[in-house]
Amino acid sequence: QALAEHGQGMAHHFEVMCVDRISLHPGAPGVNVKTRTHTINLKIRAHHLTSLIKVAKQFGVSESFGSIDVLEVRCTTEQPPQPPEPFTSSCWGRCQRRWQKFNSTALHRMSTLEIHTAIVANSFLSFNHLACIIIASGMAAIGLITDSSVFVLAAFFVSPLMQMILATVWGLTVQDMYLTTRGFWNMCFGALVCMVYGFLFGAVLGCFTSERDLITPVNEGRGSATSYISINTLQISSRGPPAGNILMSGIIAALSGVAIALGQGSGMATALIGVCISTSLLPPLVNAGMMWSLQLAFPLLRDKAGYTLSEIGLCSLYLYLVNIVCIIVFAWAAFKFKHIGGRTLRPMSQALVGVGVPETEINPAQIPELLRSFSNSYEQLMSPESNERFR
Repeated sequence: QALAEHGQGMAHHFEVMCVDRISLHPGAPGVNVKTRTHTINLKIRAHHLTSLIKVAKQFGVSESFGSIDVLEVRCTTEQPPQPPEPFTSSCWGRCQRRWQKFNSTALHRMSTLEIHTAIVANSFLSFNHLACIIIASGMAAIGLITDSSVFVLAAFFVSPLMQMILATVWGLTVQDMYLTTRGFWNMCFGALVCMVYGFLFGAVLGCFTSERDLITPVNEGRGSATSYISINTLQISSRGPPAGNILMSGIIAALSGVAIALGQGSGMATALIGVCISTSLLPPLVNAGMMWSLQLAFPLLRDKAGYTLSEIGLCSLYLYLVNIVCIIVFAWAAFKFKHIGGRTLRPMSQALVGVGVPETEINPAQIPELLRSFSNSYEQLMSPESNERFR
């Protein structure tokens, strides 16, 4: 009965946050557990999940004992209750209320733990990751030399380079230097693979083509197999000089950095695909390696604008570096705008002082006392001053 009373008190405290009542289930001792355990089940609104995890970790859950498991409710017959809205007869009052409601959604996002789990899972270098880089590099190389936007676009969808960039940005955001380092080195390794592939592809072209074959525009040859390839294609020239190409690409990369942070924070996977297409990370690397290789084979070769192949390759590399820097800086800024600092990923059992947080370790047998203290301190935890400390 005591558990039920405390559960009801806690549910009353969460009347806006919870979708249904909080239920407590005493569990039987496990094989390796000598004491009885308890399971607390509750449904909450998605934008309250981060606050709940912070509160639970304050009381030692997942730090001193137990764990926190988050399950998504894909569908339910129960409609979440909506908080009552004050009645306003004036048009100005209704517009003002709608504007305030719109502003309140600016910080809505997935919980830090959810975002962290998804990003970390894709931050490791694996066979599949490397295979996708090689396949995408092949598509990009063929698309560049044949002026096929379809092949280049296909390389965008296959390329996994953005995952490592995202891991680097997220590591900087949550101050996880291990994740940042892993993402950075994997990102550099992926870039190196793309450049090496482009270099080898260019070496093959240098062995089986002539200088005339390469400078002749696509489909203007004598009907031979080499009439479908050329260095004077739009796909290659758009990733080379002049410097205006780099400037415009940097602006797009900055916008894409904001988009990828907002998409990752809200769970929109389409944002990641759109960013991969807009920033064009992989083709410039392949183009750089291919141009440098052809420069070695044909030292005097120039494109129709008069630029040497080494200049085109160097500009492509600059294009990639500018895109990377802009994406990292603006994605980091967007994550910070969403009040993400990784506080919930670090120990928090002693972070709150003076809000009823126990100083000693709590075991599952102390659940009733935990709920009472939990209920009394939640409002103080949700104050702006306390929330700022958990960013």
